[in-house]
Amino acid sequence: HAEPGAGGRAASKLSGLLDPGVSYVRRCWHSGRRAKAAAARALLYLVNSVPNLAGDTFADGFASSVKDLLMVVTLAQLIKTQLQLNEKLTLLTSQ
Repeated sequence: HAEPGAGGRAASKLSGLLDPGVSYVRRCWHSGRRAKAAAARALLYLVNSVPNLAGDTFADGFASSVKDLLMVVTLAQLIKTQLQLNEKLTLLTSQ
């Protein structure tokens, strides 16, 4: 289930995964040395795998995904509360 703050943790993890690649590109750029072909191909593949969306379209899609995630979290909490209430009512009626 999604936890509060899970989006922030996922963004931090993604940023951590991208940091070595960004550092490598910066080192190559500033030193003037050529990048390794395999690293360049991997970065090109990464860039090409990102959908080419206009800023507004991306923002709308992202906002929609966040709303969907929040709805799922809310419904999960509601179901959890209903199950707990049902359990307590069952215990009360069985006594």
